[in-house]
Amino acid sequence: MMSKLRNSFRRKSSRPPRGTVDDDVDSPRRLVRLSVSGPSASRDSSTNRKGRDSRTTSAAANGVDPSVTLCPNSQWQKTSLTVMECNRTMFNRQLKCDVTFLVGRSPAAVGAHKYQLIARSPVFFRMFCGPMATTGPVHITDVEEDIFRIFLEFLYVDKVSLTSDNVTSLHYLGRKYDVEPLVQQCLEFLHARLTADTACTILEQAHCFDEHELYKTSFEFVAVNAELCLASPSLHDLCRECLERLLGLDDLEVNEGTAFAAALSWAEAALELKQEEISAKNVRCELGGALYLIRFPSMTFETLQERVLPTCVLSAEEEKAVVEYKRRQRASAAPFASLGRRRRLHRFKKVSRVRCNSRPDDAQWTAAITFTCDQDLLLHGTRLFACTRSSQVADVHVSLLHQRDQLELYNSMPVYPHEFTLSLELDGVQSVDIDLPHPWELLAHEEYTLVVQAVMSTCYAGSEGMAVVTQDDVIFRFRDAQIKMNNTTVSDGQIACLLYSVR
Repeated sequence: MMSKLRNSFRRKSSRPPRGTVDDDVDSPRRLVRLSVSGPSASRDSSTNRKGRDSRTTSAAANGVDPSVTLCPNSQWQKTSLTVMECNRTMFNRQLKCDVTFLVGRSPAAVGAHKYQLIARSPVFFRMFCGPMATTGPVHITDVEEDIFRIFLEFLYVDKVSLTSDNVTSLHYLGRKYDVEPLVQQCLEFLHARLTADTACTILEQAHCFDEHELYKTSFEFVAVNAELCLASPSLHDLCRECLERLLGLDDLEVNEGTAFAAALSWAEAALELKQEEISAKNVRCELGGALYLIRFPSMTFETLQERVLPTCVLSAEEEKAVVEYKRRQRASAAPFASLGRRRRLHRFKKVSRVRCNSRPDDAQWTAAITFTCDQDLLLHGTRLFACTRSSQVADVHVSLLHQRDQLELYNSMPVYPHEFTLSLELDGVQSVDIDLPHPWELLAHEEYTLVVQAVMSTCYAGSEGMAVVTQDDVIFRFRDAQIKMNNTTVSDGQIACLLYSVR
């Protein structure tokens, strides 16, 4: 399905102005189709859940060919008890239609009633009313007949059966003909079906039609789940602008080798769509500025040698700049960013709700963990399991202690240059980021203790913590910190994760 989706997805298409329509000419659009597992959601249990052709409706179910005109004595009005049911019968039986649409690449005739179209769509109102009104058949070449019939039936009965196969096309038609109720139903459907396999498709659909809320939601979903989303074939649905914005994120949750592989895959799919040769030169050209948003200096030498250099996508000068920077032979890796992305190191497998303080009248507690890493890093902060109350202001103090001598000093007099205090407004969240005002340096194989003091009554805690965690080819090792009144250990506690970047 995804190969068919990519063939129908046009990267060079322009965004259609809202409430405009081109009849008698082809209007190329960015039409995409979701591919998700599980049962399709329906908004109308009375409509057919299996078919994609609205001709197989109640009339067909009764063994009557919908194309056959009823005789005057059939008295079908007596069995259609509501206005909507009568409207559906008029459309499905094609009774007294006064406008014909020729739909699809191989045009199929679909009749409708101007009165109903004008009543539901301001675009159809402008098309069929006034001195310049359209006469004769209307050509619709940007969608196929089955989708257009579902769209027209919605105009008659105000109900639609949405599926992963038709929602993006129906959303497109809703925008094209300015049918806001249909647009809203499609947006609700898309919001509810954000997965790693569909997020990029939905993101591009929202970008194409300026659906700002859906765009924000899907963009944040892709950023947080980037490892899975960028490995999905739906990545190929993104335009270059969306790809560049994602790769430009400092907080994109992805290994840089995965980001490079995703960029290559995107470029190769674009070249294949344009039927151009897949070569290093063409890949560079297709990626454009997106290539320079990949943090090559944060990759290990092994990743560079095995996954990057053999592609010949980087020029000789660029390869030299990256390698010499990693060998500390130059201060910058320009034109590439020298610092890696800000990553989250999670060390707990489960989360539970617990009391943080041992005494009800004492809400202050201390959490600390000692750790080492095998590469030079920058610590950007930590993530703290937060208060369970609906709203609360918490005072948090963060310190970073280096080796045992400073740990002993902290126990006797807690003052250290690497410390930071802030107040947090909590609103029933499970965890919250503690961002440092500036990154703190972490040297490879040196031992550090992160200490967090907080004032809050109750909070969540992590459990089943891991003593050794590997991420981005960096190995972290944790042990219990020798801090007074510490309620955090390697196996459980309040320090949810470390926020870091590779130097």
